[in-house]
Amino acid sequence: MKLKKTICVLAAALSIGAAGCGKAHSEYDFDGEINGDQVKFSTGYKFLIPDNNYLNVVRQDGASVQYCDERFSNLKLEKVCITPVDEKRKCYENDEVGEEALAEAQIQFDDYLTTILDYKQQESMELINKKKHEEKK
Repeated sequence: MKLKKTICVLAAALSIGAAGCGKAHSEYDFDGEINGDQVKFSTGYKFLIPDNNYLNVVRQDGASVQYCDERFSNLKLEKVCITPVDEKRKCYENDEVGEEALAEAQIQFDDYLTTILDYKQQESMELINKKKHEEKK
């Protein structure tokens, strides 16, 4: 009986904890090209709960940038990592050194997300209108 009660308490605590945790942002799932850059958005999970988001961009010049939302899946960056061509990877966080770079990275990240949504909305309208057009024939 005590084991059953313990399991119920743990299940309730997990449910309450999960309710305040991150959100999956599947509306941004994307793996393609934006303005000549290769762009991939992905969500990471911890214990089946969305925990982080990564936007990986390989720019036209070959440099890569990883925008990292690593806490709460709230689309606010905690870190940005840049790997210029033929150079060592450099990561910046919200501290004395990286504060300005992270602020600029957040603007770029938001712009990519807006472009992804615009692309997906346009694609959905093209598909639905194509279907309507085919039904009229």
